[in-house]
Amino acid sequence: MKSLYRRQFSMMAAVILVALLLLGGAFVALSYQYIVREKTESLERNAGFIATFTGTYLAEGMGSSINDSQYQLYIASLSSISDSTVLLAENTGEIVFVSAGGGADRGLLGKSVPQSVLDRAGRGEISAQRSSLGGILPEDNIVAAVPILQHSRYSGTTYQRGVVIVASDNTALISMWQDLAAIFMVSAIAVLLLASLVSSVTSLQQTRPLKEMAETARKFGRGELEARVTGYENRKDEVGELAEAFNSMADSLAQSEARRREFIANVSHELKT
Repeated sequence: MKSLYRRQFSMMAAVILVALLLLGGAFVALSYQYIVREKTESLERNAGFIATFTGTYLAEGMGSSINDSQYQLYIASLSSISDSTVLLAENTGEIVFVSAGGGADRGLLGKSVPQSVLDRAGRGEISAQRSSLGGILPEDNIVAAVPILQHSRYSGTTYQRGVVIVASDNTALISMWQDLAAIFMVSAIAVLLLASLVSSVTSLQQTRPLKEMAETARKFGRGELEARVTGYENRKDEVGELAEAFNSMADSLAQSEARRREFIANVSHELKT
C-alpha cells in the first residue's frame, strides 16, 4: 500500500515539475521571440535608413554614383556598426555593391537576388525574414529588403532605383539564446532539487506524528494503558490538537478500565465473602 508520505511527495513533486515545465516553455518561447524581433526590427530600420540615404544621395547630387568612396565608406561604417551585410542591387536583381561588416565581399558582386525578394521590396513588404537569397549567402540569414526610391526634380515623379538588402547572420543570436536557455535549465533543475528536498522534509514532518500515534494506539490495544503521544504538547496546529485528543481518549479509556477492574475486584471479594 502506498504511504501517505509517498503520495504527498509525489503530488508535490509533480506539481513543481509541471510548473517548471510550463514556466520554462514560456520563457524559451518569449525570450526567443523577443531576441529575434529586436534583431529583425533593427535590420528593418537600418535597411530603410540606407535606402532613404542612398536615394537622397543620388537625387540631390551629393555623389554621382554608389561607387564614390565617400558613399562606400559611410555604408561600410553602418555595416560594421550593425554587424550586418549590406547589398545594393539593381531593379534587375544584379548585385552592384557589397559591404560585409566593413569589408567588401567581391564574390557576391554580379550575382542576382531572387525575384521574390525584389517583388516583396517593390510592394513595400520590408518585414525581415530568414533567407539565403537563393543560395547567394552561405546559410540562412535574417534579411530585410527595402526599395531605393529616387525623386526626379525635373519630372516630379518618384521611381525605384534599386533595392537595399541588409542581412545578418543569426548564429550569434541563436548562441546567445541557447546560453540563456541553458542558464534557465540549470536554475530550474537546482530549484527542482531544492523544492524536492523541502517537500520531502515537510512530508516527513507531517507523516511522522501520524506514525507515532498509530504505534501508540497499537501499544494501547495490547494493554499498555500508560502509552501516550508525547512531544506535541506545544504545537498549536491540527497535529497538536490530534495528539491532545488522542491522549484525552487514552486517559478516559484507562480510567474506564481501572473502574472496571476495581468493580470486578469488589464483586469477586463480595462473592468470596
